[in-house]
Amino acid sequence: MNMANYGIPQHRIRLIMQFTRKGVRAIQPEPTHEKYGRYGLAKWVPVRTCLDLADEGESALAFKKKRNKKRKKGKKEKGRKGCER
Repeated sequence: MNMANYGIPQHRIRLIMQFTRKGVRAIQPEPTHEKYGRYGLAKWVPVRTCLDLADEGESALAFKKKRNKKRKKGKKEKGRKGCER
């Protein structure tokens, strides 16, 4: 089953297993979405609707710079015996 056909913002194929009693048919749910919005169904939901792209956060490079500044201000770090940094 492609979860995008059910309104999940991921184009991912998943294995869904249903178990029933003997003589009872398994029911597959009807899709609610379609890639192009055909057949009276809604279009797939893009993943960007779930992401906060305005919040860029802090760069990993900025974190590294802060860490290096703290090291320079503090004492020398001790490494393995006989090794100094």
